[in-house]
Amino acid sequence: MNLPNKLTVSRFALTALFLWALFSHFPFNQTLALFLFNAAGLTDFLDGRIARARKLTTNFGILMDPLADKILICSAFIAFVESTHLNADALVKVEAWMVIVIVARELTITGLRLLAASKNVVLAAENFGKHKTISQIVAI
Repeated sequence: MNLPNKLTVSRFALTALFLWALFSHFPFNQTLALFLFNAAGLTDFLDGRIARARKLTTNFGILMDPLADKILICSAFIAFVESTHLNADALVKVEAWMVIVIVARELTITGLRLLAASKNVVLAAENFGKHKTISQIVAI
């Protein structure tokens, strides 16, 4: 497994650690969650850049990178809805309907990618999708 693919796979683990830190109750848990989320966001930036620079682009990366992004983003937004309901003083107030719109869009795109993959067509991320992911990571 090449380095960009390892970075992509690490995003799944970082997502789980981010959620654990966010919902744990210890001093500075939210700071740790922020650090872990930023590290996951950095892997998203680095995996694509390294893959293109070193010509290490693979079908695995083309399919798994957007999936890892979607899991990270959707997990964070869903966790913020839960945090809003658990903590009246939460710094971030996220309404469920907003998350439903975001998750529905992400699931639709993933479904289309899987349908294309079943027909041996790989749909790579386009610039609009990359900008959307960056804006979501920054917003989170």
